Amino acid sequence: LEDSVFIINTDLELIYCNNAAKHFLNIKDDLYIGKKQTELFPEEIAQRNITGLKLAIESGQRYSSQKKFFFHNKETWLDNNIIPLVDKDKKIYAILGICRDITQSKLSQLDISKSERTFRLIAEQSLLGITILHGDKIIYANKAFANMIEINENDLLQQPLQDILNIIHPDDKEFVIKQNELKLKGAKESIPNYSFRIITNSKEIKWLELYSKTITYNSQPAVLASFYDITTRKNTEDALLYEQNIISSIFFNSYQGIALVGKNASIKLFSPGMTRLFGFNHSEIPSIQQLTEKIFQDPEDKNKILELLLKDIQSEKITQRTFKFTHKNKQKKWCKLNITPMNEENVVINGQDITNEKMYEEALLFRINFEKLICNISNDFINMDAKEIDEGINNALKQIGEFVGIDRSSIYKWRNEATKADMLYEWVREGFPSVKNKMQNVDLNQFKYFMEKLKNYENVYVNNIENLPEQAGNEKALLSRVSIQSIAFIPMIYHGRI
Repeated sequence: LEDSVFIINTDLELIYCNNAAKHFLNIKDDLYIGKKQTELFPEEIAQRNITGLKLAIESGQRYSSQKKFFFHNKETWLDNNIIPLVDKDKKIYAILGICRDITQSKLSQLDISKSERTFRLIAEQSLLGITILHGDKIIYANKAFANMIEINENDLLQQPLQDILNIIHPDDKEFVIKQNELKLKGAKESIPNYSFRIITNSKEIKWLELYSKTITYNSQPAVLASFYDITTRKNTEDALLYEQNIISSIFFNSYQGIALVGKNASIKLFSPGMTRLFGFNHSEIPSIQQLTEKIFQDPEDKNKILELLLKDIQSEKITQRTFKFTHKNKQKKWCKLNITPMNEENVVINGQDITNEKMYEEALLFRINFEKLICNISNDFINMDAKEIDEGINNALKQIGEFVGIDRSSIYKWRNEATKADMLYEWVREGFPSVKNKMQNVDLNQFKYFMEKLKNYENVYVNNIENLPEQAGNEKALLSRVSIQSIAFIPMIYHGRI
């Protein structure tokens, strides 16, 4: 805007003013000529002006001032320059005044000052660390930031920026410095939000998260930054990540099977251990229904186990199921499942192959029961009359045969120096023919493979005659003719003789 220019004589009468002054005084044409201050301004303003003008006339010195007053019903700030005018005899004959309306500038400064006070008030009360970086120096840092990095507030403002940057972790320092340089340049590729580590004076490693913005300070770029101490959060995240890695390692590497199953019986996760247990991968059995369909051939078994598992999935208690199933490779196996509620939507199922344990358990139970049977048979013989011996032996063969689950059981007696044998006793399961009459005066020379083992007091077990060695060709041919697929010979020894 144009400055207001006026001239006042030594009688303090206005003798000239430019258009800007006319506009400010709200006067027209030359009506201002000869007007005194009291005619141009309200009394209070007029008296203040008179005092200033007289001072200039008396001292002969120019002076400047910035004053606020209310004129035309509004607050106005003027920057006044009062200059005495002298003639050739250096006598003051008038006063030249140059005034500039600085109201907007003053109000802006006041707003800035008010904003700065508000900023400082908020910043000092904030739990966030707040700094302003200008050039190579921190020009503002609140107490929270000083406490965060364990450096005194005054030291922060006095230390060179390079010294302060030394607290940044070596692995993060280059990145942070680069981002700060980009931010000061206002570069678009700068990252406004990132996290980094510092090492405090107490040697503690802290994680800080930074939010920054480029601002203008004294007509130059500066960086306003806010800092969060996220050390606790980072430590928690690291702990959770560590736990997740452990859980993941257990899930993928555990020999036991692990499955995450929804309450709707859908299988959400299926570990490699589960695949080993049943032989099927996740894509083949996406639900408990498909699992039971695959591993049970008997519809009754399938429906029974499925009903139990669906009930267990809905239960709020930990349950356990043990059952025999058919592996994908057609082998019969045993497994134990532990069903554990996880939340309202899922359960965790742990599966374990217990086939070996079951086989051992069954073998142990078989041995115990067999020993009981032998004990009972022995007791029977102790109390038996001589004429009942033959019947007792036949009965013993029957009990042993039925217990073991075989088709026939017999006793042979050797003679002629173990070259001949006669079947003395025989038991056969119902539906099978007796061969006792056919097995008299048997030539043992045709069973050289078996006889060699028996004479050495060895038991002979043949699970499948197809597995007999080549030297047992005679034995294999004879057994095939009478439709025997498996057989066992046990030498009965008395006083060192068979």
